[in-house]
Amino acid sequence: MKLKKLIFVLAIGAVFVIGWLFTLRIASGTDKIAEQRGYVEEADAYIAKKLYVRGIPLLEKAAEIDTNEYSVVIRKLMDAYFEYGDMEGYYRALKTIDSTGEATDKDYLKLADYYLNQEEDVEQALTIVSEGMEKHSEVTLKEFYEKYIYNYEIRGVSADKMLPMKWNAYTPAFSNGVWNYVNREGSSVLQVDSEEAYNFNADGYGVIKKEGVYRVILQNGDMYGIDEGKLNSVNGITDSYIIGEKDGKYGFYNYDFKLLSENLIFDNITLSNDGLMAVKKGDRWGIIKDNGEAVTDFIYEDVAINLSGSSFESGMAVVKKDGKWRFIDKEGNFVSEESFADAKAPESNGYIAVADAEGRWGFANRTGKLVIDYQYEDARSFSSRLGAVKLSDKWGYISTDNKIVIDNIYSEAEPFIGAYALVKDIEGLGVIELSYFELYK
Repeated sequence: MKLKKLIFVLAIGAVFVIGWLFTLRIASGTDKIAEQRGYVEEADAYIAKKLYVRGIPLLEKAAEIDTNEYSVVIRKLMDAYFEYGDMEGYYRALKTIDSTGEATDKDYLKLADYYLNQEEDVEQALTIVSEGMEKHSEVTLKEFYEKYIYNYEIRGVSADKMLPMKWNAYTPAFSNGVWNYVNREGSSVLQVDSEEAYNFNADGYGVIKKEGVYRVILQNGDMYGIDEGKLNSVNGITDSYIIGEKDGKYGFYNYDFKLLSENLIFDNITLSNDGLMAVKKGDRWGIIKDNGEAVTDFIYEDVAINLSGSSFESGMAVVKKDGKWRFIDKEGNFVSEESFADAKAPESNGYIAVADAEGRWGFANRTGKLVIDYQYEDARSFSSRLGAVKLSDKWGYISTDNKIVIDNIYSEAEPFIGAYALVKDIEGLGVIELSYFELYK
């Protein structure tokens, strides 16, 4: 009996202790809320008088106290920062509240509008919106982004022709009867005065033809190799070899213009990309790997070749079979049953230009589904989120939403390579540079 009484007393004691601790916790929480509210009330009084230097530190103290009113305090702090003009403080508070899932697209747009209209800093405004888009899918953020992301500058270049601008700063340009190399501003960077010139590869080797002889040069102009076998033409230089033609047959040549393989001679060869290239034998094309291994037999009537001189881009090529153009993957498999009357090669991992039987052009995604209806006189596949289109006999560029974002005023327009694209108008050649390309998503 005494044991039972002891157990009963201990049980009652435990309940008392638990209740006491619970009461302490509630009291503690109540004290924290009271302390936090005290800071907020005092801060509100200062801020109402626009005494931000006294009110904001009080709100910052209130924000250090973790209660269920924390989000309300952060909101007040955001408003105070904004009114005071402390946009860095506003942004810090915004990121804090966004981590709790309580920020909205309007919070990001408010800050972006400030940078756009008060600071005239479009790049900073786009940076804010870009970060907001990572967590919020509201259309308002995308509309802001799409409105300003395509800002660009255009500058004329004093050349009659230019090859496509690659990632490096050396681009062949033809003027006064010879080829030399210019930078993206159109200024001379390497004078070679040659009859032909090709883009440098990633390792800094290029090919020119001078005095009737092909040569490999370095980017400082030094000659590295010379063609003693007299190639008739060159398709270009890859990261490993030169695609050259002699007596109507194309092969792979090293930087000393020595044929690498007697077994790999074709009627045409595209440049390689993704470790693959298209090769032609007779009137049919096939796909091989960089090492010469066959991927497909010679079963295609034609292959599309892109601005860089290759057929593959981002793991896909466009081929013609049985009179129709279709998309294939790196294994030579058709990616879908969709086919087109005409199509352009992919320039990136974006939409691909396709045409119907009436010669109208639109765009398909990489599964072959038509995503922009047939409506243009001509088109080039998307790159850098932009597609070149011909409308009313003039070229311009559209976004993935099929909106004209660079006016159709050009007689010619090439796909973008990175931030740059070549265009031509009545004044001659020009280079378009996207102003905020580093913020592209």
